[in-house]
Amino acid sequence: IPLVHESLSNGHENLIVGDPKQSIYRFKNGLAEQFVELPKIYNPENDINIAQKSAYFDKMGIQLPLEDNYRSKKEIVEFNNLFFEHFRKQESELLKDFYKDVSQNPKGESGGYVYIESEQETKNNSFEEEEDSQETGELSFLLEWIADCKKDGYENGDICILGYQSKSCNLWATFLGNNGFKVVSADSLLLGSDPFVKLILAYIKWRINPIGELEAKLFSELYFDLKTRNSILSLNKYWKTKDIKTKKIHYFDATSFVLDEFKSEENFFFHYENLYQLVQKFFLLTGLKELNNPYLHQFSDHVFNFDLNFGPDLSLFVEKFESKGYKEAVQIPENKDAIKIMTAHKSKGLEFPIVLIPSMKWSILMVKSKFLVPNKEQYFYTGISKSSLLESITEFHKKEYSQAYLDKINLNYVVFTRAKDRLYIKNSCSSQKSDNKYELKVHQIVNSLPNSRKKEEKIIYEAGNRTSKKDTEIFDTPIFTPHFVGENLWFPDISLQDSNVLENEALNKNRRFGNQLHEILSLVHNSIDAENAIKNLHLKGKIESEFKDELIERAKKILDFPEFQLLLHNSTKIMREQDIIISPTSIKRPDLIILKDKETFVVDYKTGAEQAKHLKQVKEYCNTLKDMGFPTVKGYIYYTNQLRILEVAH
Repeated sequence: IPLVHESLSNGHENLIVGDPKQSIYRFKNGLAEQFVELPKIYNPENDINIAQKSAYFDKMGIQLPLEDNYRSKKEIVEFNNLFFEHFRKQESELLKDFYKDVSQNPKGESGGYVYIESEQETKNNSFEEEEDSQETGELSFLLEWIADCKKDGYENGDICILGYQSKSCNLWATFLGNNGFKVVSADSLLLGSDPFVKLILAYIKWRINPIGELEAKLFSELYFDLKTRNSILSLNKYWKTKDIKTKKIHYFDATSFVLDEFKSEENFFFHYENLYQLVQKFFLLTGLKELNNPYLHQFSDHVFNFDLNFGPDLSLFVEKFESKGYKEAVQIPENKDAIKIMTAHKSKGLEFPIVLIPSMKWSILMVKSKFLVPNKEQYFYTGISKSSLLESITEFHKKEYSQAYLDKINLNYVVFTRAKDRLYIKNSCSSQKSDNKYELKVHQIVNSLPNSRKKEEKIIYEAGNRTSKKDTEIFDTPIFTPHFVGENLWFPDISLQDSNVLENEALNKNRRFGNQLHEILSLVHNSIDAENAIKNLHLKGKIESEFKDELIERAKKILDFPEFQLLLHNSTKIMREQDIIISPTSIKRPDLIILKDKETFVVDYKTGAEQAKHLKQVKEYCNTLKDMGFPTVKGYIYYTNQLRILEVAH
C-alpha cells in the first residue's frame, strides 16, 4: 500500500493483472477478495487509515475487464460462457462479484469440440465400491478419448489429463504406462511407487537386519511377485514347522530361499564399499536393467547423491527415503510421444490442445478436517457441522463451506479453460443427496444446458465438431532411450571433469568424514571403546571402508588427549547429545555433558577453524543448564583437528 500510494502521488501509473475466477490458493492464504475490491483496498475491519487510502486508490484507479479470448477455439469459449453463466445464475449470491465478467468474446477460429458425459448412479454404493467402479469407468474412457484424438492427427504430446489429487493422477499414469503409452507427470510418477524400487528398498532393509524374518518375508514376497506373478504359490515351500518342546513353530526358511534363488549367502549378502555400489551390485545379482526403467535410473541418482552427503548409512537412507524420498517424481522430458498428466492446481496458467478430465469427484469440504472456531472468549479446535448445537460452529461451517465451494468453482473454471481445441469431461455421482458432493452440482448444471440429451442413464452434451489437426511446427525434445549397458556404469578410461566438480567432491568427502567422526564421538569417550564402535558401525554400513583406519587413528588421538581425559576425570555421569527442550519449537543438543559432584562441564566438538558463533552456542548451553539448576557450569569447545580445548568465558 505505501509503495503504490507513493507511486500514484508522483504521477506514475501502476498495472495489476489477474482473474478472481482463477483464485485457487485460499488454502495457502490467498485472499481473492482483495483482487475483487480493486481499485479499492479490501477492508473487512473498517480501519479508518485504510479506508482513507482506499478512497484515494478508488478515485485514481480504473478497472478494465479483458473480454476477448484468443487462446481457445470458438466452441470451447462459447461452452465455458454457457456453463459458468448457468453456474452464476444457480449460485447468484456466491458468484455475483467473482463471475460478473464471466462471458468472453471468442477471437479464435472455429473447429473446437466439447464432450461431456455425466451419470447419476441409482444405487448407493459404499465409498470404496463407488471409488472402485468410478476408477474402472475412468480408465476405459481414457483409451477411447485418446484413440478419438489420434484418429484426427493429434499426437500424444498434445494431450493433458487433469485430476484433482495426485492419487488419481498416479492411477491414470500407471494404467497408461501398462497400455504402452509414455507419460510425463510431475505429480504421478512417484519414485516409491515402482515395484522394482520397492524390491531394492526391501533388500536394503534385509541388509540392515540380516537375521530378521519379517524383512526376509517381505523381500521374498516382492521378489516372487515380480518373477512369477504368484508369490503365495512360490513361497509355500519355504514355510516350515519345527517342534520346540510340545509346540509346533511355523517359520520362514530364508536360508533355503537364498540358496535356491541366489546360489549362496555370500552371493546374496555380498561385500560393498558404498551405497551406490550396493545398488549396482543388486542390479547385477537380480538381472535388473537400470537404463530400461526410468524409476531405477532415478533411484540410482538419488542413492548417489545420498552417498555423497551422508555415506553408506543404510538405516538413515531408509529413514530419509520413506519420509520424503519416495515422493520424488521421475522426470521425463516433454515430447510429442508422451501424454501429460498433472493436478488441476499445477495447470493454472498453462494451455493444451486437448484436455481430458476423467473425474469431477471433488469434495467441497474436507469432512475430517478440524478448525480453530472462535466462540466468544474461547476457541474450539473441532470438526464443523451445519447441524451442530453450537451457533458459533454452525456459523463457521456456513462461512467455510461457502469459501470452499467458491474455491472448487474457481478450480473448475481453471481446468475447463485450459483447452485450446478439445475438452473431454467424465462426471459420475451417486443419487444420494449431499451438499458436499461437487460432482452432483456439475451434474445438475450439465443437465440444465440446452442441447444436452439423455442416453440410457447418462446425460450427454456435445458442442462443435471433431476436426483434424492442422499441421503446425512442433518443438520436440527427443527422449534418449539406451538399449544396453555393460555390467557396470563407470566413466571411460579418460574423462574430463570440471575443476568445480572436483572441488565440490572433495568438500563432500570431508563432510562425510566429519559426519562419521562425529557419530563415533557421540557414542564413546575412550579409545578402547572407539575401535569396537567403528568396527560395529562399519558392519552396519554407517562407516565407509576407505575412512575406517583413519577414523580409528583420529578417534584415538582425540579421546586420549590428556586435557580431554582431565575433563572426564571423576565424572559421575556422562550424557552424549542429550536433548534439552527449551520451548515447543526450540531444542538444544550439546555434544557432551559431564556431571561431577560439584561441577558441570559442557563440551562441543568442532572440526573446523575457530568462529565466534561457536562461543555463542556453548554460552547458550551453559546458561540453559544454569537455569535448570546444574552446579557450577563451565563450557568448553574441543577443536579436534588441532587437538585444542578452549574454555568459554561467561
